[in-house]
Amino acid sequence: MNARLTRGNKLCHFSLSKKGDSEAVREIFIEIDIDFIYRELEVWKEVSMSNDCSVYDEAKSREHLFRYCKSLMKVVAAVYLVNKAVLSKSKKGDCSLIFDSVVADVECARALKFLKEDEGNSPVIAIRRHFKKFSLAYSKIEVRDMLDAVITYKGKYKVNKSCLLIFYECLTVLLKVAKRILDRETK
Repeated sequence: MNARLTRGNKLCHFSLSKKGDSEAVREIFIEIDIDFIYRELEVWKEVSMSNDCSVYDEAKSREHLFRYCKSLMKVVAAVYLVNKAVLSKSKKGDCSLIFDSVVADVECARALKFLKEDEGNSPVIAIRRHFKKFSLAYSKIEVRDMLDAVITYKGKYKVNKSCLLIFYECLTVLLKVAKRILDRETK
């Protein structure tokens, strides 16, 4: 999706259904491309840091938000790559997930720009690093705090508030799926 989310092109709500993680992630990345998620996350970060009436009114909390958003984008990119690998595996019937072939995909090049080389070769590394710093519960709280800051923002920066909850749901589903990927990897 190249355009911003508006009432005219509202998406269905993202959720982890009985269909499973891969179905929810597939639905997200069919409707929203990774560049849009990155741009929207940047808007949320800027607005959150600019909002005088948010939990980010102190310098230390703004620094923390900056680090969190960078890590969150890596998680989104990692989940995107894992999803691409799973789709490739299911189409080819191959039992092994080989990220090298997925990385060659042009669409994946956009996701790779957010990751270090080792994370691109094994996206679970980015997920592991995120959850080592930020628990799932903390991550969901941070995303909710950003949502609150965007909703209450009254500055001069123009913010499209028509689909904030859908984007919030998208981020929380991606975080939950990332945690499940990590949990499966460590078993």
